Amino acid sequence: MIDPNKLKKGTRGVLKDGGNFILMDNRRGNIRMAQVDGLFGTSMGSIYLKDIAYVEVGGDAVKLDLSRYKTQNDIIKALGF
Repeated sequence: MIDPNKLKKGTRGVLKDGGNFILMDNRRGNIRMAQVDGLFGTSMGSIYLKDIAYVEVGGDAVKLDLSRYKTQNDIIKALGF
């Protein structure tokens, strides 16, 4: 597992819905800006870290350690997002 704050611009990965993404910022936190190649073409927007299935680091698929965002993710889920 990797700490989400170590993800940098240009990191590639796969979302839980099957779309591929490329991170477009170096920010920290639970919400990141990404270019997403999904079912309906390419789009740019914010993604939640909880929606990431895995990221590619050194050619390997690595899951994220989201334990620090558990409370925040529970609130987001309770609100229906």
